[in-house]
Amino acid sequence: MDAGLLIIAGYLGAHDTLLYAFMSCIDAKFKVVSEASTSIRERAEFKMHLDRPYLVLRDEEIPEFEEIMYFEIKRCNDSLTKLLKVCEDLDSIFRYTLLGRAISSLLVIASCLYIGSYLSSQDPEMYHLVEYLSAGFFQIFMVCYFGVFITERGAAYNTYLYECNWYSCSTRFKQAMLIMMSRMQKPLYLTIGKFYPLSLETFVQVSKAAFSYATMLKAV
Repeated sequence: MDAGLLIIAGYLGAHDTLLYAFMSCIDAKFKVVSEASTSIRERAEFKMHLDRPYLVLRDEEIPEFEEIMYFEIKRCNDSLTKLLKVCEDLDSIFRYTLLGRAISSLLVIASCLYIGSYLSSQDPEMYHLVEYLSAGFFQIFMVCYFGVFITERGAAYNTYLYECNWYSCSTRFKQAMLIMMSRMQKPLYLTIGKFYPLSLETFVQVSKAAFSYATMLKAV
């Protein structure tokens, strides 16, 4: 195999592995923060050595308990803020390499479709084209597929936070809770060159564009 192809293959493999690792870590961290947000009251009751379920009309009736509750939601808020910052940094690092990946995959798919339209199914070259075509689809699909994890975790966070049994919480707890929920109203996703989000819809758009270019080349 040509040395240039080996270098490119090594770069693509390292790039994708690093990106998948980062996105998997963010997905796992979001799961931890989500579960921690849901179990705020349980952890506060455990620290106070209270029998569960502990019923109280207003947390302010027990100042120490209310202080623990507020401390726990601040911890969740700090973790969420850091996690969102990591997502922004990850997007700024990979957005343009992902744009290059999307364009290269589009060109590979379109070229394979165009050349394949002139070959018969019995031609040995057809099998090589199928391999390249599959690789082009697979590369862009996996990137978009892992990007969906982050988007879904971000969209589900407010539901986890809402289930933290907040009805008897103090005013400042509810204010912190509202701030966190309003922050997560904006969809969370990585982007391809700041143009398109990493999603399965983007994968479909790239595939459609590749078929359109192949058809256009065929018509010329």
